[in-house]
Amino acid sequence: WICDVIIKEEFRNKGLGRKFISFILDDPELKHLNAFLATKDAHKFYEPYGFFRSDYFMFRPALLD
Repeated sequence: WICDVIIKEEFRNKGLGRKFISFILDDPELKHLNAFLATKDAHKFYEPYGFFRSDYFMFRPALLD
């Protein structure tokens, strides 16, 4: 369970958020899990990673090998 990951302002726009989400989603032990998240304003950030929008919540189905 991960809650509220916030990149400190001085480190923003350096790709850290993208690296972080890629690291988590590419982990072989986590790929088989469905992913849910809630966001008010970051839909465009998560959509390229396979998350689908549903109002306040977003969903990413598990990847099958």
